[in-house]
Amino acid sequence: MLKSFQSKLLIHKHMLKNLQSKLLTLLVLSTVLPVSVVGLYSISSSTQALTDLNVNQIENEISQQALKIEQILASVYSDVLMLSHVPPFKGLCGREKAAGSIAPRAPPPPPPTRIGSGGRRRFSAP
Repeated sequence: MLKSFQSKLLIHKHMLKNLQSKLLTLLVLSTVLPVSVVGLYSISSSTQALTDLNVNQIENEISQQALKIEQILASVYSDVLMLSHVPPFKGLCGREKAAGSIAPRAPPPPPPTRIGSGGRRRFSAP
């Protein structure tokens, strides 16, 4: 009788260990899977947010550089316009008539103007 009791007890221990391992596996999976899903989602969303932030920063830098270039070109345009009215430069340009008077010339086109709003800049043709 003692042997049968010991064998039943051994079977019970084995079943209990088997049940414990199943419960432990279930607990680990129920913890790891949601954490993994949330982790992957957070990585994806933070990557997208950082990408958008970088794109906005680059657009701002490009806008600032475009503004600087526009200012330089406007300055050069005004310098050339001023120099075009100086008599020695008019002679260099070959715009003098034989009698010494200056030939009339059509006014230069205005510099390009911005169209639209926002970070992107478009220019109209003069």
